[in-house]
Amino acid sequence: MSGFQGDRRKQALLLIAERTALRAGVTLTQIRRHVYSVLLDADAPLGAYDIVKTLDGVGAVAPVTAYRALNCLQELGLIHKIRSTAKYVALTSGPSDLPVAFVVCRECGTTEQIPLDLDPTRLLASAEAHGYGNLDPTIEITGFCQNHQT
Repeated sequence: MSGFQGDRRKQALLLIAERTALRAGVTLTQIRRHVYSVLLDADAPLGAYDIVKTLDGVGAVAPVTAYRALNCLQELGLIHKIRSTAKYVALTSGPSDLPVAFVVCRECGTTEQIPLDLDPTRLLASAEAHGYGNLDPTIEITGFCQNHQT
């Protein structure tokens, strides 16, 4: 997020993150806030080791530190792990129980969050009827971005 509007949006999302953590009884530690801020600033999804590289001067520079922060932020609904690339992205709409869709370029990994205008209730009910639980209604669609279409 860059520019004045980006800075205002980032500050608003950081404030939402603070409130979300408080409601959940969790502290948004300096490291968690830093990791969330790094993801908000990122132009593309980041891997855990990319995040570890940013921790110097903030806290313990160890992969486990980054993973703990990422897990907490995920549980709070502030970030999402793109399963197909094992990278993380900040949710641009803040925490929500609504389903989210991501489009991921198979060539460069560019990822965009897109609105999902469907009710996943029937799909989730069908998955539960087949014996699945603890469902994540996030949808990932892979393809080729405009720069990598042949």
